[in-house]
Amino acid sequence: MHYIGIDIGGTNIKAGRIDDSGQVSALEKAPTPTNDLNALVATIERIVVTLQSNATVSGIGIGVPGLRNARTGIIQTAPHIRSIRGVNLEQLLQDKLKLPVVTADRPWRDLDLGIDIQLIH
Repeated sequence: MHYIGIDIGGTNIKAGRIDDSGQVSALEKAPTPTNDLNALVATIERIVVTLQSNATVSGIGIGVPGLRNARTGIIQTAPHIRSIRGVNLEQLLQDKLKLPVVTADRPWRDLDLGIDIQLIH
């Protein structure tokens, strides 16, 4: 099984595909469209499709900037990406990508998703 970890930053979207052992097998990076939700979703979709090209992916974990309401999933604040304010990005991407998606608003080092996003820098 493989998983995708994505870090949405104010400048770039960085992503990697990992396997069950935590081995990184592919990396992708793209500029972040900050003012257009449709362009942001399309960029994430392109990254996911690229990372799926050689492997079956079971789920996606996404680090989002700002404050995410844990109960509703809605991103309440996002200082550098205004287009995601008031959006349940987790549900939107899950519906679009047809894969389980989990979003979190805390640094990747605090998540147990099996990928150190710092490897992509």
